[in-house]
Amino acid sequence: MTDPNELLMQIAWKRLWTPGTPYYLPTAILSGASGNGITVDPLGTLSIADTGAIPLVQSSTWGNISVELVNAEVAGINTLTNGGMVYDSTSGAFTATLGLTAGSFTGDYSASGTGVAGCAISAASTLLGSGADAAFVRDDDPVEDPNLALATSYRDQLALSDAGLDQVASYYNNNDTLNEVVSGQNGPNAFTAAWPNATPTGPGKTSGYFAQQTSTAAQNPNDPNATVGDTDYSVHSFCMQGILLKTLLAMSTQKGDRYDQAAQSTLTFRSQVQQQPPGPTTVGTVMTTLGTTPPTQVASNTLDEGPPAATEAAQPVDWDAVLQQADAYVDETYGHWDTMATEQHTEWTAALQASSNSINGSFVDNFSVPSAKLSGTIQVVGVSPNTSLQITLSSFDVTVPRIAISLSGSGSFLDAVQNAIANANWFQDLMAKKIHDQLNSAKLLSWLTDRVNQSITEALGNFGDA
Repeated sequence: MTDPNELLMQIAWKRLWTPGTPYYLPTAILSGASGNGITVDPLGTLSIADTGAIPLVQSSTWGNISVELVNAEVAGINTLTNGGMVYDSTSGAFTATLGLTAGSFTGDYSASGTGVAGCAISAASTLLGSGADAAFVRDDDPVEDPNLALATSYRDQLALSDAGLDQVASYYNNNDTLNEVVSGQNGPNAFTAAWPNATPTGPGKTSGYFAQQTSTAAQNPNDPNATVGDTDYSVHSFCMQGILLKTLLAMSTQKGDRYDQAAQSTLTFRSQVQQQPPGPTTVGTVMTTLGTTPPTQVASNTLDEGPPAATEAAQPVDWDAVLQQADAYVDETYGHWDTMATEQHTEWTAALQASSNSINGSFVDNFSVPSAKLSGTIQVVGVSPNTSLQITLSSFDVTVPRIAISLSGSGSFLDAVQNAIANANWFQDLMAKKIHDQLNSAKLLSWLTDRVNQSITEALGNFGDA
């Protein structure tokens, strides 16, 4: 014999999917409903919070591409289909199988070619032409840059010691500011002009030349024939630090702002470098020294502090001579680099204005879900013989497919953004997760709960119509 409560539930559920009945779900979701003197509002939109700028890819043409989604919502819930339900009157468990034939994800977007700042050390790598950024995957060179991998490895090793962590933390505290300057994110500056071109120690000895020396030494940390820190190396290093310092101070508008803080960090690092072993040194020796040296406090870092004595094996660097040569070069050439940057900035601005590197519009993606499970519990309420059922829906176990949104508009920049989205499975999964969360939102589950309970009440008055 069929349990009467199970029969009642079957009747109520069937009526939710029968056109013409008061709470026919496809109509009620879209237009609302009325029955037994009750008026039901439509479900309305399932809104998704604005995403903020999401970095997608680093493009050699457009820079760091990001996209932001606003006014996003999930629609098409009225295309739910019924695959049947099961109610266990003993346990009170309720499950229903539903499909969604024409769901949609819509909203507005804005895409930018300016992107989000990555790690400063990566931006320096880009300036040297090796081109990789830790925060992005390049669209034209997805293979990880070996020098960046080395830098990341040594950064992690530095963080294991107090002195190394002190230096790493200092630079990461100023990461956005340093990245802005080093990468020329807001246009060329004196540092970006000098970095690839300056040769204070002789023809051909550019930053790229010394970067290759660093790379070789880093790959062979204990090879006495692969060293860093000779006189030319030190002069070039201090020249670049000096130009970076002057560039930061030129950008600073008041003491203590982020440019001033980054400048102080650069000055501190300069003093810390003087505390390292003098002369040509292996990377392994530098790392060992850092691992056994107490962290240097900013207050004690003055340019008047003398360096430690040279080891017998090293060819000492005359710090006074190095600093004198570097400071003289910076004072003599900074104006030249600043003028070059001003000229480059004019060209950069014109090129930027000539290319469409930002776009706004609408987006959409349609999706379907063949089968999903709606779950909840049912309680028997009231006193016999005047009992009824009351349901509480708790979850919607639904697998949303990857969402590769289509953007409105046209042009080569739009094509780049669309291509980045099409190749970013993580982005598509993120959008699917946002839709999944809305399909499990309190708004949807409580609205459906109320409709089922109203259908149960309505079915009690039409028990013979089953």
